[in-house]
Amino acid sequence: MILKKDYRKKDEHRTSDVQRRILNGKDKELGETQRWLKLIQRVPLIKKPELLNDILAETEELIKTPDIVTVESRVVRAQKRKNATLSTQNA
Repeated sequence: MILKKDYRKKDEHRTSDVQRRILNGKDKELGETQRWLKLIQRVPLIKKPELLNDILAETEELIKTPDIVTVESRVVRAQKRKNATLSTQNA
């Protein structure tokens, strides 16, 4: 039993590490996209730069909002803590 718990902790740690790397990559990509869109808009590389306003607003919103993976992992952790607390109370 003890070995299984140790392996689970390592697997959970690896999973959270991978999620963290994915989220950091997503943030970098969104930031780079935002910079390019602003450049295209300011330099007028297209005939109607105002068409990029909606895309820029959506990009900024994506940067500000928490990622679904982050929210989901927080919910799962909270449920695990709740279950652990209930199981210790019932024991």
